[in-house]
Amino acid sequence: MKFNVLFVSLCALLMSISCTTKTAQQVNYELEGAWVEKTPQGVMQGFILDTLSKAASLNMANLEYTNWEQKNGNLILFGVTTGGTTDVEFADTMKIVRVRDGELVVKKGEYEHIYYDQDIRHFEGTLPCADCQGIRSRIALFNKPGSSEGLFILSNTYLGANDGKNETFITEGNWTTLKGTAKDPNAIVYQLYKGLDLEGVYELRNDQLIMLGEGGEPTPSEADYTLKQITFE
Repeated sequence: MKFNVLFVSLCALLMSISCTTKTAQQVNYELEGAWVEKTPQGVMQGFILDTLSKAASLNMANLEYTNWEQKNGNLILFGVTTGGTTDVEFADTMKIVRVRDGELVVKKGEYEHIYYDQDIRHFEGTLPCADCQGIRSRIALFNKPGSSEGLFILSNTYLGANDGKNETFITEGNWTTLKGTAKDPNAIVYQLYKGLDLEGVYELRNDQLIMLGEGGEPTPSEADYTLKQITFE
């Protein structure tokens, strides 16, 4: 009789442990959005996650995230490296430590990374290039509620520029808005600055950024200088 009671108690304990473990693994956090960390060097970088499992990288040099999934308590980011002559696929797995109050903490190896939820707009496209196959340009505009200025990350990848290899240059700075161009007095114009240096001028038109000259004039070329807004829902 004692053996039966002990056996039943042991089974109940094992089932409890099994259920607890299963429940922990099945927790799904709401991770959709833009997540940014500040590195020890003071650089902002991170990723964007949407509800359709699409992903994009922010200021990650030659790492381009394309998709993501949440599985067994891990955040897995899929993408390609673009520094060589051909893109190489990879999967980056990070253990989710906690998600709370706009903060995402993940662990990779021995190190923890703290990411903060950000309100951004993301634009990308391939611009013409005189001595390469094209410039894959990405702009992330960080919004400040109620303000006409904010921070930006600009990533330009010159395709096949260095003996067939891609070269990526990343710039961070501040953006501000002006109203009006020579053609449209009601146009909204974004100016991107790194310190006192003007990095680019763009007109916002129908959820697209159109590259302009430094004085806000249209580019003299008839080529397409449009960056389309990428919506992450």
